[in-house]
Amino acid sequence: EIFIRYLGGHYIPGDEKEATLRYKDGNWSQEFLEQHRISVSAFNNHFGLDDERQDWCAKIMHYMKFQEADEIWMPMGVGTHTDHGITRDACLMALNLLGMSGEDKSLYFYQDVPYDSHFPDHRHTIIEEFDRAGAPLQHRPEQIENEFPEKLRLLNIFGSQFKLKAIQSEIENSARPEYANGLYEHFWKIPKTPTEILPIKLFCGARQVDKSRKQVRNWFYRNESVNNITILMLMPSGQWKRHIQKLLEQLPDAEIDVIAATPSEAEISSYVDDRVSCRIIEGGSKSWATTMLKMLIMKPQPILLISGEDRYSFSQKIAKLWLQHDALVIRTWEELILASSEE
Repeated sequence: EIFIRYLGGHYIPGDEKEATLRYKDGNWSQEFLEQHRISVSAFNNHFGLDDERQDWCAKIMHYMKFQEADEIWMPMGVGTHTDHGITRDACLMALNLLGMSGEDKSLYFYQDVPYDSHFPDHRHTIIEEFDRAGAPLQHRPEQIENEFPEKLRLLNIFGSQFKLKAIQSEIENSARPEYANGLYEHFWKIPKTPTEILPIKLFCGARQVDKSRKQVRNWFYRNESVNNITILMLMPSGQWKRHIQKLLEQLPDAEIDVIAATPSEAEISSYVDDRVSCRIIEGGSKSWATTMLKMLIMKPQPILLISGEDRYSFSQKIAKLWLQHDALVIRTWEELILASSEE
């Protein structure tokens, strides 16, 4: 409200929860935060559910109907933060349902600062998808050389979210394009809202999901009737109940033994299923190395290894040693679920 007041605008909250509170709403303690920190981070990067998009679409449609506007701005949705992508998708859905296009109003994507500076490939993917759909985005950079100090001053208002000092270099990187000198705010004019672009095509992890799809589906096909599988979780799920239930549905006869790192403990302990047993590996790399070596002498079975991005290459090398096992290494639970689902 304070920020918009400085800009001479009027703020109307949507009364929807931030991603962090959609992980688990409530009055968090410091202990809860510490126990769930990495799980919350995983949740904040999820693709988003259909009901989230539909709820937000309905809210946005209401505003579009009853709030007069010459221009409509929406986030381009660059980066991994789920709220940016869901908001973009919900806005596009609302525009389509209302039959509203760039011919009726000026529609713009605005730059996701500072995420845009971290994920230039994702920005290019979004632009390419609009090109394929016959609705090429029109780049509209605005020079902000003179306004930039005021921009930084106003961003101090958001100190409760990020301290300016921590993100100032990223803000500056977002404002400095590769092709020109000076500082710019970037917009992309949307000529029309294509109906044929699926939300998954605009997801930050879309290309990785595409790369994984054949391997993941073949693994599920080979193991659809197995009685036991082992899951090694180096990274938490962020949506444990949803993800493990999806896995149980796809492997209806399997008993699942979950071996997880300590950051997953609080999340997985809150859900109980007779077909799922969980144990936590405390300690660091040495404990995990011992566990992985034990896999060499276990009887053959399917193994699912959730590695995270940083340990993905190393985990692939380890999995190649498990000659008797049908091992699948995947970066995140979300990638696994999306790659195994119908497009």
